[in-house]
Amino acid sequence: EAHRRWGRVDILHNNVGVSLAGGDAELSAITEEAIDRVVAINLKSCIFAAKYTLPVMRAQGSGAIINISSMAAITTYPYVAYKAT
Repeated sequence: EAHRRWGRVDILHNNVGVSLAGGDAELSAITEEAIDRVVAINLKSCIFAAKYTLPVMRAQGSGAIINISSMAAITTYPYVAYKAT
């Protein structure tokens, strides 16, 4: 949509993250459905956004993709799906 509207895409900024709202929990309590939901939002959305943005950036010869991570990956944050994604 951005490419159609403005004729180019210069920056893709992936800054996503759902945890408790997605059903995330500690390892002993997490469900498969919650893991699937969090992975779809936090991981798959970044992958597919890049998949469809990259050809536009390559065709125009420029662009930047920025992926933001959380400090939860290196701290004692207890919710496993968010931390893993």
